[in-house]
Amino acid sequence: MTLLGLSLPRMDKNRWYWTCQVLGWATLMSVTAYFYISRFQVGAPFLLNVMLNIGLGISLTHYYRKYALLNLWLSLNLDKLVVRVIAAVVLMSLIMTIINIPLDSITVPEMAEIDFDNAMFIRSMFLWGSYFAIWTLTWHLYVLYDQLVNTQKERLKMQAILKESAFQNLKSQLNPHFLFNSLNSIRAMVDDEPEQAKDAINKLSSLLRSSLSLAKSKTVNTIVELQTVKNYIELEKIRFEDRLDFHYHVEDKTVYLPVPPMMLQTLVENAVKHGISKQKNGGFIELKSVVEKGEHVITIRNTGQLPTDVEGRGYGIANTLERLRLVFNGRATFNLVNDSNETVLTEIKIPLYESDYRG
Repeated sequence: MTLLGLSLPRMDKNRWYWTCQVLGWATLMSVTAYFYISRFQVGAPFLLNVMLNIGLGISLTHYYRKYALLNLWLSLNLDKLVVRVIAAVVLMSLIMTIINIPLDSITVPEMAEIDFDNAMFIRSMFLWGSYFAIWTLTWHLYVLYDQLVNTQKERLKMQAILKESAFQNLKSQLNPHFLFNSLNSIRAMVDDEPEQAKDAINKLSSLLRSSLSLAKSKTVNTIVELQTVKNYIELEKIRFEDRLDFHYHVEDKTVYLPVPPMMLQTLVENAVKHGISKQKNGGFIELKSVVEKGEHVITIRNTGQLPTDVEGRGYGIANTLERLRLVFNGRATFNLVNDSNETVLTEIKIPLYESDYRG
């Protein structure tokens, strides 16, 4: 349990309540007893006075708590709640004052000699009222804090459920999209290049098995994603042959850093579809994964130019942006620009934490 940034031992709320009740009233009555002892001559019977007041304080406030919960006071508007709390504090103070007038006379002999007038009655009411006001304020603030914590937990739980649902929905879009493009490529080879088509089907089968196993995870190691990209490139090289040149550089310290599964494959696929395939002589794709200034920087540079229309860039970009946001809680950045008159640069930056490294 955490309260105001302090870590408290784990204890059931009911035990915490009774522990605080006993310790709180015992401390309060001990302070009051010290005041009496410093002014009056008291004997053993006064201990009974102290114990009885501790019991009464616990009983009255416990009954208040029980009554307030039973009658749903916590759901009332503030103005209605305040009226009820003030009435309850006055009533509890009146009960304690009425009981303590004869109790003090019996247990503190000197008190029996004092005429108990209206002023003393009011002072006693005010004293007990302040005690009960502090108790009720503390309890209501704790209940409010507890409700806020529970609401926050429920909100975070709901966000996690929605986030997981959105993430799974995004992943479910990837495989059909990739499969559709790959099958179109194979279909184009079936009549003219049947042997190559068979080879392509085998490679596609291997790649799909890999993608289905990866779909169970929110992230995969960069080295695993790189292998998926390499499998995809091998499949596309059947169609493009020498027109597709792929090379990569992955720093050793980035191989175990997390990335969303199939994300790099989707971006490389976009590079092939919107870049390489539109060039008569084909082109190149260069993938880099490095650590720079506390960030995992992934760049994909390819031959081509960005389409002028947004839709022409494909759904993969929007999908990638959303997946990065969900997986890395908005910490990652994505940038897609024309790097020169002949190339496009895709850059992803993911801030690192020590836990991102395999130790």
